[in-house]
Amino acid sequence: MSDHRTCLVVLLAMLVCVGCGPHKPERSIVFGKVTYDGKIIGDGQISFTPKEGTKAPRGGSRIINGEYRVENKGGLLTGEYTVRIEGYELAEGASPPPAIISIDTPRGKQYLPEKYDSRSKLEITVSGEVGEFEKNFDLEK
Repeated sequence: MSDHRTCLVVLLAMLVCVGCGPHKPERSIVFGKVTYDGKIIGDGQISFTPKEGTKAPRGGSRIINGEYRVENKGGLLTGEYTVRIEGYELAEGASPPPAIISIDTPRGKQYLPEKYDSRSKLEITVSGEVGEFEKNFDLEK
């Protein structure tokens, strides 16, 4: 009888350990639109910097025709982030640069105030329960 109990205990321990393997972190794809003073940002950059207590890498995306999408490696990890946004001037009638640019690709002058970039107070909380969610930013002058 004790052999059966031993087998049962070992079996239960094995079942419990199956769920103890490496856990894939929760990520969410974040996308949305960005406007400044009611107008779309034609060319820009949005970045998400983890706040203290959030163990995650920084994430970001290009803003093209007022839209962004952070989906690299499945999106942002669960946590709280500070959001920084840059908008670049386009020449009259010009199109934004292609989606993939090199560091040497010329860009227009960054025109958004520091309160949206280096001194940003914009924040977002990413919940791993949602696989994908929309977050729009309507920036005021």
